Amino acid sequence: MEKYLENSIVTFVQILRRAGMFVGTSELLDALNAAKYVNMAQKDEFFLALSSVLVKSPVDLPLFTAVFQSYFVPQGDRDAQVDGYREQLEEIEELKDELVFKDEPLDLSEEDLDTYVAMPEAERDKIRQFVEMTNVGYNVTERHKEWLERSIRGALDFYRSNWGQMNIMPMETTGDEELDSILYEVAKNQDAKDLMLKDMKDISGAEVREAVLLVRHLARRLATRIGRRYKRSTKKEAVDVRRSLRKSLRYGGVLLELIHKKKRIQKPSIILFADNSGSMIKYSRFVIQLMLGLSEVLPRMRCFAFSDHLAKLDLRDFNAETEEFGKIDGLGETTNLHASLLEFLEKYDKILNKRTVVLILSDTKTLEYDATAEKLRYIAAKSKEIIWLNPMDKEDWKRYPMVEAFLPHVSMYESSSIEKLAQALKHI
Repeated sequence: MEKYLENSIVTFVQILRRAGMFVGTSELLDALNAAKYVNMAQKDEFFLALSSVLVKSPVDLPLFTAVFQSYFVPQGDRDAQVDGYREQLEEIEELKDELVFKDEPLDLSEEDLDTYVAMPEAERDKIRQFVEMTNVGYNVTERHKEWLERSIRGALDFYRSNWGQMNIMPMETTGDEELDSILYEVAKNQDAKDLMLKDMKDISGAEVREAVLLVRHLARRLATRIGRRYKRSTKKEAVDVRRSLRKSLRYGGVLLELIHKKKRIQKPSIILFADNSGSMIKYSRFVIQLMLGLSEVLPRMRCFAFSDHLAKLDLRDFNAETEEFGKIDGLGETTNLHASLLEFLEKYDKILNKRTVVLILSDTKTLEYDATAEKLRYIAAKSKEIIWLNPMDKEDWKRYPMVEAFLPHVSMYESSSIEKLAQALKHI
């Protein structure tokens, strides 16, 4: 494709979308129009023109800046980006050969492999020696492969959790080497600075306050959408005066076209079950903070924490700005969602109806998962929908039989970051 300015801006917007920004067609058209009125030789002026129409929130500005600086570069820098990306892919392929058991590659996610590649050589050597010792150990059989994979995943996850610089921002590749090299450079340089895209369990104490502000901002956006009394309609009902007047501007203020509205479907009743186990506390902190922000427009909301049984939460007493909001008094260490749902049905079965949306925040790791699936089937039949917020990487779901057991009864969405949580909750 010839690199006309218009094509470059379209490609730039595509990269922004891949990187996680919400950029619609109207914003793209605004950007194309704005580019006509600035001096292309002045990069700062061009940056201000595009940012003024594409950046809709302060949260998006760091990501926009990183993509702009990586995309609009001389050809020599672009060639260096592509070469660096190729070297990274080659290094990953070489390092994959080190993580094998009995000549068979270990089953590791792309995130695990990226972490292993980015580790200092000394740390990588520890894992490499552990794998080699396991391979030559006494009485080592094929059944030890799964144990070795769990150990390596645990070590890599521990490293990510304790060294924030390892949290490379997730990007979805395009298959185009040049575009993927730009996305890779953005992810590498951005690291974990963008809290919207950072795994919530890796948000440090120093970042909690800023992350809570992001969640509150997200809650306001969702509350505005959910709390609307009307929506646009083609039926000849009530006139939407504001939109009709806006439409009339193209006709010199004459009301040639009327925009109609109708009453919105009744607001849903929300029931949240938040996993209170050790690995889930940080996720629960942010999700409950989000529910607190939505409680003003969704008055019929109930929140529960669970582990081996159930505890009702009072949102008014909730504080998310501590490092961890802590264990709930009376809840144990093990996770048994079946026992918790059984307790809920004994006490609150009557509040379930076809306007009820049940949210479950958990990584699915629970005792009695077959019995849990039966309870989910019952609740799904009585309610509007069960939305499962799963912080596990979607690539890992297939490894857990409980996910397969639950999926027929729930709509499951990956919700490891604030951004992914926002996408999941749009389905309410």
